[in-house]
Parts: sequence; structure tokens; C-alpha cells
Amino acid sequence: MDNQITHSSTMERAAFILGIISILSCTFCYFSLPAGSLAIIFASLSRGGSRRFSERAKIALALGLIGIAATIGIYGYAIYYAFHKYGTLDEIIKAYAPYSGMSYEELQTLLGL
Repeated sequence: MDNQITHSSTMERAAFILGIISILSCTFCYFSLPAGSLAIIFASLSRGGSRRFSERAKIALALGLIGIAATIGIYGYAIYYAFHKYGTLDEIIKAYAPYSGMSYEELQTLLGL
């Protein structure tokens, strides 16, 4: 029985840490989304055989969800803003081509447009 309690608290701790990491790194989606997803999974697994979440697991679950929602919100707004300002993907590529160090034609070829 002690092994299950230790396993549960370890999963809670891992979920809590990953939830915090997910929120702190929400501007870097390649790190935030997996960390938030793992926080949700570990919080769910921390229940063991119980039907209820502990308080720490509930907090970890909420942190993971908030991290994922913040990441999706930030990237969604950035995409919305780019399309609202420039209109089309072609215009976005034209606007940002000088910053990439490539010509507009090279970027079109690279993106397959």
C-alpha cells in the first residue's frame, strides 16, 4: 500500500512541475504543449485506484490545462493578427522575407507555394 501512495505522490509532483513548466514556456509551443499534456496525464495517473483527485493533482491538472490554453491562445492570436494585417499568406511571406535572409522566391519554393 505504501508503494502506491509513493507512486501517487511522485506522479502528482511530476504533474505539478510539468504544469508550471507548461505555463512558463507558453510562448514556445514545442515545449509547452507536451509539458501540459504530460501534466494532465500524470495528474490523471496519480489517482491510482481512487476515483477522486487529491488537491495537488487538481492543481496540477489545472496548470496543465492553463498552459495548453495559453499556448493555443497566444499562437492563435498571432496567426489572426498576421492575417488581419496582411490579408493572405502570400502577403505575409512578402512582408517577412527580408527578415529571413532569403528572397521571396526562395521562401515560396521552400514552402511549396
